[in-house]
Amino acid sequence: MKYLKGLSLLLSALILFHGCTLYKSANVTLEEALQAETKVRIKTKDKKTLKFRKVLYANNQYYGTTQYKDKFVRVGIDEDNIDKIQVKDKGKSTLLNIGIPVVIIGILAIDLAINGISWE
Repeated sequence: MKYLKGLSLLLSALILFHGCTLYKSANVTLEEALQAETKVRIKTKDKKTLKFRKVLYANNQYYGTTQYKDKFVRVGIDEDNIDKIQVKDKGKSTLLNIGIPVVIIGILAIDLAINGISWE
């Protein structure tokens, strides 16, 4: 039973940390976000948070692409209402998504090696 508890903990952790995205704390311009070609988080002056897969520029307007009901849509970005723009920190996001599950697997492997499997 202890084995199943550990396995369920492992699977839960993998699911929880699979989609985590960390953003750089530095504020960037829309042009820098466009060049980064990565996920972007925009905080507006009215305290809303907008998350986009990436920023596009067309027809003298910046757009953010986001997923809505299995489709990608372009949303216009109001440049006058932006408080802060942050881009995804690829290194830290990868470390978080891989590192934490590896640590959990390591802890479970050590526990398994010390205590063995109990089927009772």
